[in-house]
Amino acid sequence: MAFVESMNKKAAALGMQTSHFNDPAGLDPGNVASARDTARMVRAAMSYPLIRNATTTRSATVRPYKDCGELRFNNTNRLLGNKTWDIQLSKTGYINESGRSLVMQAEIDDEPLTIVLLDSFGKLTPFGDSNRIRNKRGRIHYSSGLDFLWPAAFPLSQSDRKCLLDFMPEPVIAGWQAGIDAIADAFYV
Repeated sequence: MAFVESMNKKAAALGMQTSHFNDPAGLDPGNVASARDTARMVRAAMSYPLIRNATTTRSATVRPYKDCGELRFNNTNRLLGNKTWDIQLSKTGYINESGRSLVMQAEIDDEPLTIVLLDSFGKLTPFGDSNRIRNKRGRIHYSSGLDFLWPAAFPLSQSDRKCLLDFMPEPVIAGWQAGIDAIADAFYV
């Protein structure tokens, strides 16, 4: 429990106002975090080389016990094998209550982009949505530091809606909504 308490204190220190953690593994449905808070956590994690390396390694083999066989861990972010992506930090996830998620920091057109996709419809949906985000980003001019986050299950709050509309022209919002279920959060760093 002390570790979970530390997690919650760190989340508060990072300004993660809507987050609360019940377990360190992320498997407890009582763990909650908004897309905005998750993006803040990604930015904080970027300052730790070990986290960046561990989350972008495609596979690793370990032998935790001398008398037992090897264990192989495979990263489930399929985009790590795509040479057109420069992914600097990555985390996939799934539990029944919140669906599939993909969170990552990538370099696109020499600019950092934080992508948070929550409750994606299918197993491959987060990867397709990430490609659509990247492809659209190249055709739209953005203010420096503007990132887009797509958690389809979370409705826009009034403040998020205002923030989104402040930075995105209406035709762009309509065009992106046609291809992706919902834009649920956007913010200026």
